Amino acid sequence: MLAPLELISSSCHIELRNSITGIVRDENKKLVGWIRYDYTNEVTANRLGCISLAEGAVDWSEYADISYNELVLGNFSYTLLVTPAQSERKADKAYHRLGVAIIQENRLWPTGERVQVF
Repeated sequence: MLAPLELISSSCHIELRNSITGIVRDENKKLVGWIRYDYTNEVTANRLGCISLAEGAVDWSEYADISYNELVLGNFSYTLLVTPAQSERKADKAYHRLGVAIIQENRLWPTGERVQVF
């Protein structure tokens, strides 16, 4: 799949819930996302890439197992979490999937790059 790459805002951080899930908080400690890794948490927020798959504006607290009152309301993106794949050529721009996430749209920054996801 060839897709536009986005990054999670550098002002955000991930609070791990267990070995495969975490929540994303902004600089004011407000809840702005939820992450589920395919296997185990292996990358911090500033190294995660995202590929947006769909947009929404409905309650997603059930996914994150958090209180509705804690949610920052607004539009969000369903995304694939990706990280650069090992490649001998830098020009490949190959990424592999790490998991899925729901991230508030204004916390994702387009890079202008289109990357191959495996």
